[in-house]
Amino acid sequence: MEEFVQMSLETYDTLKRNNEYLKRMLKEVQESHDKDVAQAKKEINDWAEKIERYKKYILEHNCRFLDVENYSLEHYLDIDSWDYGMNYKDDLLNLGFTRQEMDGFIADKYEEYVKDKEEDTDD
Repeated sequence: MEEFVQMSLETYDTLKRNNEYLKRMLKEVQESHDKDVAQAKKEINDWAEKIERYKKYILEHNCRFLDVENYSLEHYLDIDSWDYGMNYKDDLLNLGFTRQEMDGFIADKYEEYVKDKEEDTDD
């Protein structure tokens, strides 16, 4: 059963205008929110990229002291070794490094230095 409400045309027009106004405002707020979210995501991605570059820089900086003549790769990959992560393992792990990232990077640098050392001795 449907019920009807009687109201003046003036009241109806006012309600209709207010309803349309509220719809427009809602749409504008949603668009503004979408822009803000997109901007925030862009900034998050930019910061994540910068963090990744700094993490790589830190590891490269620390790995330049690898001593391939006196220590084995296993020594550098031993988490209990004082050389693991080139003396800053806790700081690096707190920055967001994973053990796998650090192990892979250290192993790659170690192998690179071993090759460089072999090339130097061949010359």
